[in-house]
Amino acid sequence: MPFEETLSLLDSPQINWKYVTAVLLVAQYVFETCLEFRQCRFLESLRGSGSIQKEIHHEKEKENEQAYAVAKVKFSMVSKTLVLLRWLITIRLELYLKLWMLSGYFTMSSSGIFPSWINDSGFAHSFVFVSVIQVLAFCFHLPLDYYEHFVLEETYGVNKQTIGRFVLNTVKTTGVSLVAISTVTAWFLESLADVGYKYYCYLGYVILGANVTFATLVPALVAPFVNKFRPLADSQLKTAIETLTAGEKFPLAKIHMDHVHETNRRSNWSYYSAVYFIGVPWSKQLILYDVLTEYCTTDEIVALTAYVIGLWKMNHSVMKILAMPVSTLWVLSLYLACIHNKSLYTSFGFANEQPFLIGCLLFMDVWSALESFPKFVLNLASRYFVHEADKFVKDKGYLDKLCSLLLKFSEGETTSKTKVDWAYSTLHNAEPLLSERFSALGYGSEEESDKYD
Repeated sequence: MPFEETLSLLDSPQINWKYVTAVLLVAQYVFETCLEFRQCRFLESLRGSGSIQKEIHHEKEKENEQAYAVAKVKFSMVSKTLVLLRWLITIRLELYLKLWMLSGYFTMSSSGIFPSWINDSGFAHSFVFVSVIQVLAFCFHLPLDYYEHFVLEETYGVNKQTIGRFVLNTVKTTGVSLVAISTVTAWFLESLADVGYKYYCYLGYVILGANVTFATLVPALVAPFVNKFRPLADSQLKTAIETLTAGEKFPLAKIHMDHVHETNRRSNWSYYSAVYFIGVPWSKQLILYDVLTEYCTTDEIVALTAYVIGLWKMNHSVMKILAMPVSTLWVLSLYLACIHNKSLYTSFGFANEQPFLIGCLLFMDVWSALESFPKFVLNLASRYFVHEADKFVKDKGYLDKLCSLLLKFSEGETTSKTKVDWAYSTLHNAEPLLSERFSALGYGSEEESDKYD
């Protein structure tokens, strides 16, 4: 199989996988630290500015919020440095090999704890190893968690934890992890140990097909039975939407109102999902949440509809549908490149045996070192789609109405209005924040932009 032959190129004794993994981890650390340094410098530049003083009435409260934001970023930088050192030490000292041998010795010396069939299957060895890994991870993160809650947050008056609650939550979380997660992880991984390449190839095709099916056919067939749809009555709103869709050649078949239950009206939904469409490419049904008519004007609803039409017109919806299976296939390919790679096992000291569980951990190490880069690219594309749709709305003359709607549904939120460095925000947010969208649109005067950022 050509795919297997391609993967076999990575299974070469000439590749020093310990060095490759370490370089990838350092590269990711440098990348994320540079972005956090940009954000820290950006926040520092806002201190004492007139625009920030308008956000919070009391100067002390303003200074405290800004100082806390800077401190959080600095704490994150220190935490990431410690995590990097932990990974490099793990790689350099071959701790996986030592812990695997230690857990194997413990399993054999306490064979009476587990039934013989469990010991023979290798489950007990895997269970002990996963438990040891979790205990060590707990010991590593505990001081950081304590410092974050009872030093950092306490200093700026935002800590909502108590020592008793912190200890109780920690004990419960650790207990559940040791018993449940270790058991499930060990059993699940052992059950996949003998699965071959073809299974994962078929799985990738199934994911791709399921994603396309659930994004197109299933909503059109299932949604009318699950949701409370009713046709939009003849009105100024219906006429305006039909005029908009006709002008953009959107294949509109029907317009429905979707009833939002009273308990969800201001909590479990957002403007992103308040207008959407379902159906096949040549026949679409446009769905509006009925709650929109209570909180928004006709022009604001049309503006939000124009935003959705903009995503459709520029094929952003199709690209988003395809992005998920492509991302999944990339992860599966990387997994297959690691899980049966003898040179990878050998580099980390497992020359005589290649435990499947260790292969999974090595894959996760490699993936964690690469994760930030594809995430940044995907978020960059997603944010570009939003900005393009916003520009489409602006070109149609609905800028003010869209922005007023966004402001209505951002009341009570602070994250969406926070000023951030664009690169830092791209890594952490798949959608641009409200302040970023307003800035890109050039909405309002400088004073108005500062007011809502």
